[in-house]
Amino acid sequence: ERKTIVRSEVRRGRDLHARTHTYAHTHAQFFEILCPQPHAIVQDIMRNVTRQDPCMPASLIRLHFHDCFVRGCECDASILLNNTATIVSEQTSSSKQKLNQRIRFD
Repeated sequence: ERKTIVRSEVRRGRDLHARTHTYAHTHAQFFEILCPQPHAIVQDIMRNVTRQDPCMPASLIRLHFHDCFVRGCECDASILLNNTATIVSEQTSSSKQKLNQRIRFD
């Protein structure tokens, strides 16, 4: 269940970014209207996830570190990519196995 919550929030964030990225410049209060309480929402979700799995905050920090800072602050979400004919996913990397045990990527 905790993995489902994290998965759905990651997916919701990606979808939100895809929908808003192009139009964000059109209205000064765009994000205030779209999501008036982002900090409260994230805090509530993290509180619930942490109750279910006290190690999840550390796992998310580790995910952020491995995805963003290894290549000099390039956050490309590459750890979310699945294996394909042309991509060898970071999810299958031996160095990511502990991370993958805590967070399931879909």
